[in-house]
Amino acid sequence: MKRAIWLSDIHLDHLPPPESALFLESIKKLSGTAIWISGDIGQADTIVEFLAQMESTLELPIYFVLGNHDYYLSSINNVRSRVQKAFDNSRRLCWLSDSDVKEISPDVGLLGHDSWADGRLGEYEASDLLLNDYILIRDFNPFLQRSETVGPSSPLGPNDLMDLICGKQTKQNRLLIMQALADEAVEYIERRLPAALQKYKHVYFLTHVPPFKEACWHQGRISDDNSLPHFSAKVVGETLVRIMEKHPDRQLTVLCGHTHSGGVAQVLSNLVVYTAQAVYGNPDIQKIFSFED
Repeated sequence: MKRAIWLSDIHLDHLPPPESALFLESIKKLSGTAIWISGDIGQADTIVEFLAQMESTLELPIYFVLGNHDYYLSSINNVRSRVQKAFDNSRRLCWLSDSDVKEISPDVGLLGHDSWADGRLGEYEASDLLLNDYILIRDFNPFLQRSETVGPSSPLGPNDLMDLICGKQTKQNRLLIMQALADEAVEYIERRLPAALQKYKHVYFLTHVPPFKEACWHQGRISDDNSLPHFSAKVVGETLVRIMEKHPDRQLTVLCGHTHSGGVAQVLSNLVVYTAQAVYGNPDIQKIFSFED
C-alpha cells in the first residue's frame, strides 16, 4: 500500500528551527511513501533550504508546486531558477510544474502546476485589496523595479509612493502579469492532462490557487467579489472542466491551498476539489491518500 501525505501552506519560515524540525519528524512517523505539497513552503530566501531539509529528514519522494509566498523577497524568475537547480540536482525532489505525469500506482497519476490568481472572477477593478504579493514580489512592485534602475538617491514622497504601488496603471500591469502566470498553468494542463487521463483512471492535480469560486473558501464561506480576483484562477478551472467533460469515465481530484480555509467542492461528478486549511505557525497534515500497489 502506498501512502501520500498531502501538505499545504506550511509556511516553515513562521516556525523557529527546532519547531520546524519537530514538525518534519512528526511527518516521518506517519510512514508515508511520498509527500505532496501544494505550495507556500517558505519564502524566496528559504525555499531551497526548506526543500533540502525536508528531503534529508523525510527521505521520501517530495512532489511539490510553489505558492505565492515562496516568491516573497525576490522575483519569480529568480526563484524558479533556484528551485529548478535544486530539482535538477536531487533524486527525491520533483517540481511538478516542470514535470510530466508521475505514476503513483497503475491506475493513478499525479500532475501539478503552481498557477496564479488571475483576476477573472469577482471585481478586480473595484477591489481594494493590496496583498503582500504586490509589495514583496519584485514583478508586482514597480517601486522595487524603480529602485534598481534609478537607485535609492531619488526618493519618492508618500503620495508618489502610494500612486506608484496602487495606481491604476500599476494595477492594470499587475493584472496582466497575474493572467500570464495563470495562462502558463492552462498551457501545462492542456498539454499534459488529456494524455494522463488516457493512461490513468484517476489523476490527482496539485496546484496552489483554487481554480473555482466554489473552492475559494475564506473563514468558512466562499470568498466575495472583493477577494476572488486575488484568490482564484478562473481560466484554470474552465480548462479542467472542459477536459473532464470529455473524459466522463475518468476521475480528477484537485488539491489546492492559498486561502487558508478548508473545504470540498464537487464541481462535476468526476471532478472534486479539496482546499487546504492552514494557520500560520501551526502547520498540519491535510490528508493521507492510500493507493494499492
